[in-house]
Amino acid sequence: MNKQIFLFLAKSLKVIVCLFLVDLMFGEIHRYVFNQQQSGKFYRINYTMDRSVEDVVVFGSSHAAAHYVPDVLERELGLSCYNAGVAGQQILVHGTLQEILLQRTTPKMMILDIDVNGFYQDAYDYGRLSDLHPFYYKHREAIGRVLALKSGLTEYFLVSKLYQYNSTIVHILKYWIAPQRDRNGYQATFLRLQKPPEVLPKRGKVPPSAARKARGWDKNLLAALERFISQAERRNVRLIWTISPNLEYDNGQDRESLEKIRSLADRHEIKIFDFTNSPAFLGHDELFVDAGHLNDAGARIFSKMVADKIRQEFPDLNPR
Repeated sequence: MNKQIFLFLAKSLKVIVCLFLVDLMFGEIHRYVFNQQQSGKFYRINYTMDRSVEDVVVFGSSHAAAHYVPDVLERELGLSCYNAGVAGQQILVHGTLQEILLQRTTPKMMILDIDVNGFYQDAYDYGRLSDLHPFYYKHREAIGRVLALKSGLTEYFLVSKLYQYNSTIVHILKYWIAPQRDRNGYQATFLRLQKPPEVLPKRGKVPPSAARKARGWDKNLLAALERFISQAERRNVRLIWTISPNLEYDNGQDRESLEKIRSLADRHEIKIFDFTNSPAFLGHDELFVDAGHLNDAGARIFSKMVADKIRQEFPDLNPR
């Protein structure tokens, strides 16, 4: 009996060692290929964390990625600019990118595009934190703190190198076959809405569902927003919050969210540039690509308007 137990344990150990070696070998290969990317979402995240040294950095979700044209901001402000927006993500990710960036460099200004409805509890937000998995091995403290909010077991799964990259292979192949043009992080779209307003479905920024509002505020997201502020203040970085424009008039369906955000901004003396109902965009289908996102023509107009507001509010801004 003892001999059988010994043989079983020996075989089990061999299997574990083999699995470890396979994970190590293929994980290192995957990591090498991953780090060779020159375009796509993961390339932009990596650039923000480890290479960005621009004077102005834009953070936010898909509105940020699609609405802020670095070329326009650079021309108008005389400052270098990088668009660090990540589509589909929220303040937990934006704050992590900011923290890691600030460990290397200190921009003169940060712009955070605020999703007014983005601070309610939603488990889906935590599922998308997997975008940070491939960078855990380089930035364990900052990324580990955020991933722990999803599950205390995540750090143990991330011991596996294959697990770190298991959701990236399709992305890597996609942008290896069809690399994106680099526009300093800006995600340009050149399509435009074609249908007349009367036949389009409900458009503009969709207010949170009643079910989501019923779940209440997510304290982790609100704490992350506070941390985003404190990190900028600690490094004396000028922080601006913006709210992107709507296609259709917003009558303040989620006034509670907006008031909470404004209260926080006032407490920290943060300027908010609210373009929600800007006449330059209301009803202008030709400036939008879909229900809530500007196309390149709209983004260039919007970026010029943001730059004008910055110059107006910060007349002492000194270009390089």
